[in-house]
Amino acid sequence: MSLRRVSAFVVVAVVLVAAGTVAAVYWSLSRHAAADRTGWAIWVLSKVLVSEQLEAPDPELLASLLGSNIEPSDVLQDGWGRPLHVKISTTPDGQYRARVWSLGGDGQPGPCFVGFPPCSTAVGDWLTENGEYLNQW
Repeated sequence: MSLRRVSAFVVVAVVLVAAGTVAAVYWSLSRHAAADRTGWAIWVLSKVLVSEQLEAPDPELLASLLGSNIEPSDVLQDGWGRPLHVKISTTPDGQYRARVWSLGGDGQPGPCFVGFPPCSTAVGDWLTENGEYLNQW
């Protein structure tokens, strides 16, 4: 094999390794960004629902409550673009209860809840009740 062919092979190999590394870093960062956005959206939506004792997350009402810097769609979707789940209820003693959750990056019920070790944001579900994170349904 000539030196020219070996050099070309080495260059191609280096480019492929570099491209793979860049793709892996991007994928990891985008997963973390989606998880961060999900945590923020759940927290904001939970706080608004509880403070206003809303019966449902109405986009028009949310727009008036959130102000001009936040779009209602920003707090109604998780970081993966799926709608957040909301359940409003009242306890037997009349207390308001708002549950907000996301099924995480895979969209399926996961093995654990984010915020409770050793759970990973890649596989975990997000669950709040009245703005507090929970680790069980």
